[in-house]
Amino acid sequence: MTYYTDYSIEDCIGLLSRKNIYDVFEYSFEMKTETAGKIRFIHCNKHPLLGRAFIKAVYTIEFKKSNKTIIDIELAYGALSILPQKWITEFMEQKLDAVEIIEEDNIST
Repeated sequence: MTYYTDYSIEDCIGLLSRKNIYDVFEYSFEMKTETAGKIRFIHCNKHPLLGRAFIKAVYTIEFKKSNKTIIDIELAYGALSILPQKWITEFMEQKLDAVEIIEEDNIST
């Protein structure tokens, strides 16, 4: 999944490092390099049916600078659960004011 935001890479890292009770997920976030890290979603605060269950979803997150900040997030190798993409998109919108990049099919007729 790929998103973009007007925030700088540094701002994105800062925002992910600060959690609040209104976040879609309870999560942990750790940078591994200057532009890449891991985010572990622990449970969902907003969707109560599955939110109370322990999730164990670990994703890699990478930031790239263009005219906007590009954020790539994907399931980490060996992770045990996959979250609904719409929940991750909801989290990215809330936390980083990020918009999902939808790749259009390039089929010519």
